[in-house]
Amino acid sequence: MLLASATAVPLAAEQYLFDITLTSDLHHHEVNLGGVEPWAEAVVAYDDASKQLIAHVEWSGLTGNPLAVAFHGPAAWDATASAVLPLTISGNTATVTTTLNQEQGAALLGANWYLNIRTAANPEGELRGQATRKQAAYYRSFPISWAQVVDMPTVGSAKPGGWGVASYDRSTKLLKYYIAFEDTTGPATSVAFHAAASYGHEAPVEVTLPQTGSPIVGSMQLSSSQEYTFSLGSWYVNVATSANPGGEIRGQVVETPRLWTWSLHLSPDAVPTAPTLGGSSPEGDAFIILDALHNTLVWYFNHEDTTGAPYNAGFHGPALPGQNADKLLNILDKASGSWFRVIPISDQMERLLLTDRLYLDFATYPNPAGELRSYIVDDKDDKRFDSRFSMFHGEHTVDPGPSTPDGYYIAHLDAETGVLYYWMEWWEMSGTVSTVNLGGPAMMKKAGGVLHELEDAYIPNRLSVGKVQLSPPEVHELNAGMVYINVETALNPQGELRAQVLSPLFNDAYYYSGSSEGYVWSDWLGFFWAGNRPWIYHMVQGWLYTNSANESGVTMWLPGQEWIWTTSFLYPWYYDYQTGEWTWFPNW
Repeated sequence: MLLASATAVPLAAEQYLFDITLTSDLHHHEVNLGGVEPWAEAVVAYDDASKQLIAHVEWSGLTGNPLAVAFHGPAAWDATASAVLPLTISGNTATVTTTLNQEQGAALLGANWYLNIRTAANPEGELRGQATRKQAAYYRSFPISWAQVVDMPTVGSAKPGGWGVASYDRSTKLLKYYIAFEDTTGPATSVAFHAAASYGHEAPVEVTLPQTGSPIVGSMQLSSSQEYTFSLGSWYVNVATSANPGGEIRGQVVETPRLWTWSLHLSPDAVPTAPTLGGSSPEGDAFIILDALHNTLVWYFNHEDTTGAPYNAGFHGPALPGQNADKLLNILDKASGSWFRVIPISDQMERLLLTDRLYLDFATYPNPAGELRSYIVDDKDDKRFDSRFSMFHGEHTVDPGPSTPDGYYIAHLDAETGVLYYWMEWWEMSGTVSTVNLGGPAMMKKAGGVLHELEDAYIPNRLSVGKVQLSPPEVHELNAGMVYINVETALNPQGELRAQVLSPLFNDAYYYSGSSEGYVWSDWLGFFWAGNRPWIYHMVQGWLYTNSANESGVTMWLPGQEWIWTTSFLYPWYYDYQTGEWTWFPNW
């Protein structure tokens, strides 16, 4: 996923390789591009023992020849600094090989250096890329529930449950964890990691945690054998109580999804100290994407009818709804309208996001303490969609010319308002993108009508971020998998790239080529026919009605069992809403 960020992978002990993408979006001043689409990437190798640095930068499409290419610092992504290390320019490349001092090396590894390309049209900088050190790691976010305990616990009227987040750095062998739970039958008597066992199996205690009170935050070093079993997803957290000494709730520490999305409505009502609005009716909305694989945050923010010019805006935490907290990340970079940004974030911010402990605050000069606010809390009714584009349209043949078009999209449906937020990126097109449409209703390989033309393009012919209001019938068609995104060019006016907007139930699925229309294989659900969604016909379970699907699971109607809920990692277990019990799928 090429976002405007940098990643680094350790080469060996104390050696790092940075792969940096430079864009105009990361600058804090207006960039005059004059219709061009500049692009640059850099590879930087650094040995922390010898302090030797080797950097190579390549670019194309600049507004003119570069005046200078240099590292700047010390400065985080939301600040600027003077040049500290110039590179030698030759054609469309720039290089440097040098030895850093202790202070410079610490700034580089601390994400406080950035690369800057200056041109005559943009003497302060045309392209920028932050050198963020990102070591290879596992990221896990997992539910903790009594349903995962092998010997069913006695919970009475209690509804124990919780959530956990874990990250593991392979270079340092450091495991960091956050474990929260509530409504247990009594105080926890023991909280421990167990290994090695998958769902439905038990394993001995691997590490007993020193705390028992929720939330539990800590870290530990893993041995090579522990690293191996953890990487397989065979660790689980077990919380024991006096009533259930063998375990009352359990959470398998399995691989987390790569992406999370949130849609936010910002209003004055969420600000604890009521702002002075006069005759204004300010409001705002935001779309947030967390890419946990790259520790990257994407946001799209729009506001209107505020009382005055922006004074401050940022993410604050840790805080629960109704609370105030310090600002962790500043996002004030434009005077008005829609804001869009892609930045690297810290492990702390990622953990706060995943545990509902952040809020987005927008302040104006008339209301410097805050005019609009929204707490970032996961809405289980919202839905996320993401997939790759392809040239396979079914009813017409695509002529890509000498190019190899490709791309992907991420979308988030706000269940309350029917607003669909989207991020889409494409590359290697046959020519300039003329139109991007939301089409339907139609299944894969079939053509439908144009539902909406999507117009919010931030980087023409490469990237589009925005939102579109769907009608109730369109929401129904979207949930049924009958809506698609169509990217058109002059060479392919009917569509060059297309992607069906499918729920997470189908995200890991692929359609069998050469088989009857609509037959699908899913890595967790198996083989089924999806040609009449939301009804699907499963080869083992028979007819299933898929009503709702998101990162948290899928709700289905199973004849004879009524409404049920399951997930990719609990299946074939499911929760029966009618009986309130967990059981196995029939015929399994």
